[in-house]
Amino acid sequence: MKKLFTFSLSLFLLGSVASAQSNTMVMVEEGTQASCGPCASQNPGFDALLAANDDKVVVLKYQTWWPGFDQMYLDNEAEVIARVNYYGFNGVPTGLVNGATIANDCGFYAGAPACLSQAEIDAAHAVISPLTMDISAEVVNGILLVTGSITADADLSGTLRLLIALTEQEIQYADVPGGTNGETEYYHVMKKFVGGTAGITLANFTSGDVYTINESLSLADVTIYDFDELEVVGWVQNNANKVIYQAAKDQDIEITSEYNNSAAAVQVNGLPSSMCIGTQTLTPVLKLSNQGNSELTSAVITYSINGGANQEYNWTGSLSTLGTENVTLDAYTFEAMSTNTIVATVSMPNGVADEDVISDDNTITEEFIAADAGQTLNIEILTDNYGSETTWVLRNENGTTVLSGGPYGNTTTYNASYTIPSGAGCYEFEIFDSFGDGICCGFGLGEYVLSDGNGDVLVMGGEFLDNTSENVSMSATVGLNESEFAGAVLIGPNPVNDVLNVRIDMASQEKVTLQVTNVLGQEVFNKNLGTLSGLFVTELDMSDFQSGVYMVNILAGKTSSMTKVSVIH
Repeated sequence: MKKLFTFSLSLFLLGSVASAQSNTMVMVEEGTQASCGPCASQNPGFDALLAANDDKVVVLKYQTWWPGFDQMYLDNEAEVIARVNYYGFNGVPTGLVNGATIANDCGFYAGAPACLSQAEIDAAHAVISPLTMDISAEVVNGILLVTGSITADADLSGTLRLLIALTEQEIQYADVPGGTNGETEYYHVMKKFVGGTAGITLANFTSGDVYTINESLSLADVTIYDFDELEVVGWVQNNANKVIYQAAKDQDIEITSEYNNSAAAVQVNGLPSSMCIGTQTLTPVLKLSNQGNSELTSAVITYSINGGANQEYNWTGSLSTLGTENVTLDAYTFEAMSTNTIVATVSMPNGVADEDVISDDNTITEEFIAADAGQTLNIEILTDNYGSETTWVLRNENGTTVLSGGPYGNTTTYNASYTIPSGAGCYEFEIFDSFGDGICCGFGLGEYVLSDGNGDVLVMGGEFLDNTSENVSMSATVGLNESEFAGAVLIGPNPVNDVLNVRIDMASQEKVTLQVTNVLGQEVFNKNLGTLSGLFVTELDMSDFQSGVYMVNILAGKTSSMTKVSVIH
């Protein structure tokens, strides 16, 4: 069983400075985790104590990457890691008060949240701070604007930094993704630092000095579950000894837009990390966002894959300004190629035209792959610190195991390869971790890498729970040679006025796609020609194309032939 380690404490008592005027708002930070048993046992009492002292404390929590899976950590890995490294703790739950580890005065361990008492909060709050601080925030058109001031009531010097963080005051899960400790409510979860985790450099203060806070942050790439729960916290910290002198918060953030009816396609989820070439059915999940002031109650979602026919989904629901919802769309059947493209567009918010005609946030394009290994699949496994937990299998299209590996030693690279004996098929690689925390990244940086016979990487990964799988196409047929294939494609007339003739002489059986792009690289036509072998002739009607230069690309498996064609009307 993997064990966590606790560590030593150094609690700083903040001294008062002459002529100070403000009590210290107590900055409480905690490292916690959704799969941490001790976190589940200590957090309820800890959170209740903090909630009872809302007028005395400012709270910020970091969801870490150990001992198991935590989706909230994955929402902002880099900044969590930066703060964990800043304080140097390596076990959870760990609490800090004004930059110092909570004292072990309850017979537990240094940093135990359960050791924080009302008396300690009262004592820390009673300290007169050399600074008076206020902070406020609002969100306008998806931009977080943070303002406020820091006033020096006494001289203060040191390696001073202003840190500002955006949090969600409360996140509730009916079933936490990957969380195993039973917690369903999480408080003051760090989402993003405004100005970075290093903070904003402050000059030494002389009594009477005022620093004006004026910062902004785009929320476009910040994962937020409930915009109504947003909170901004700020504090002044001395980097030399980590002492925090003053803190402030704004828990009532107004959210507005210049539009009343506007919606955006934020992200397409539900896409596989890999799939096999051929006929596939996919159920996309679109993250829909309300970008208007009016409550969003309906919208039309149009989507297609690889230039196929559009499908429409009529969404209804209720989203407040900047609110989001993951909408599971109807299944879509398509012919998967080596690289696949899904395009989704949101229109008619609340039954009217989108008022935002400037931005292009109503359409999103995402790519995903269908891995084609050809004759040989290479498998590379780099184990984590617990290699004995790792095993894997490779199954053919009938579900029969054709290759397997593990358990292994720790932090070691292992290689295996499989060459298909004949025919073609869809193969499944599945990797297991008996402890249930994958092979990356809490206990070593393990990974798996699948590549073809040329060493080209097809798929790779390492972050999972009990198991994960990848699908790879394999074929005993030798792929087309690119130079030979170019000679097998004949396109004309060129220039063309209306109908372009396309002649393809296939030396082997491959799935073939006809694609046309304009001079800006934008795809204007895409058609799956199916699995071809031998001579194939088709026509492309270009009479409706605007006059200009286009690139006609014939893709066959991993090979392509591109021809520049001029359209003249």
